[in-house]
Amino acid sequence: MGLAWQLYSSETSHVGAPWAFKNGGTAGSSTDTVIAPSERTGVTTMFNKERVDSDQIAVPILRLLIEDSRRILPATGSAAPEVVVVLGAVALLVIGGMLAAGRRRRRGAKAAARRVGRTYAR
Repeated sequence: MGLAWQLYSSETSHVGAPWAFKNGGTAGSSTDTVIAPSERTGVTTMFNKERVDSDQIAVPILRLLIEDSRRILPATGSAAPEVVVVLGAVALLVIGGMLAAGRRRRRGAKAAARRVGRTYAR
């Protein structure tokens, strides 16, 4: 038993670095592994169903990871400013979700108390 990795140049699929691909599977599952050794980055996707078509999601994810890793500013080593904006937006969404969930719980408790009151009032 051996591994048969498919090797690709950096121009293939516009990944931006030389990369290798390996897939496999068994009845009811499939996997794809893509690595870019020069970027020290890799992606493995696992699906609990057999491959229906030949679309690979691992390659676009690898391309995005490589693009994102190159947004680090080389002089300072800090992340690009847009990363801070994205993290701020995510934090606001999480806080908003927590507030909405708390409000729903309070409304649900009040409605339940009213239903219980009506039941006993009869």
